[in-house]
Amino acid sequence: QKSKSKGIVELKQSSEETGFVAGTSSDPRQRVQGRRDRPIAEALGQGTPCQTSASVLIMGMGADEQLCGYSRYRTKLKNGGPARVLEDMAADMDRIWKRNLGRDDRCLSDHGHEARFPYLDENVVSYLAAQPLHHIADLSLPPGVGDKMLLREVAKRVGLVTASQEVKRAIQFGTRIAKQSNKATFGSNRKGTG
Repeated sequence: QKSKSKGIVELKQSSEETGFVAGTSSDPRQRVQGRRDRPIAEALGQGTPCQTSASVLIMGMGADEQLCGYSRYRTKLKNGGPARVLEDMAADMDRIWKRNLGRDDRCLSDHGHEARFPYLDENVVSYLAAQPLHHIADLSLPPGVGDKMLLREVAKRVGLVTASQEVKRAIQFGTRIAKQSNKATFGSNRKGTG
């Protein structure tokens, strides 16, 4: 059950049931003992709510826009070639603040949290923008392999092998939260999808 007044979620399972070990280490890999080759959600207990006193959350925004994480980039490649993919990626980065960051900031703020966006750091954005498309993605490979190749390689190197092979799933669209947020903010879903 979500407690809106506190901005937290109650812990439903003990650490023995979930495999999650709350520790003082700043290395998150050490907090999930013996579970490094499984997605974090699985290590915590698939879909299991947990409580955190953290007021700042690390968000992944910008990774899909810069590393060919959206499936529509495959269509752009077939119909317009690499130049069209790069054009669309640049357009997505230009409007990320309007389409995604505002919505997610409102959701987090409503629950008493702040966000940090490491993929939107100036140095990360500059580095990725300087890379040729074939260094960041190979869209001839299947989803979960060819998209976000650099990020997948980093995940493998730090021991997150299973996570590095996961196919993208956008939770906000499956739950329709994006549609509802766009209606509330822009008056219609269409205006918010720009």
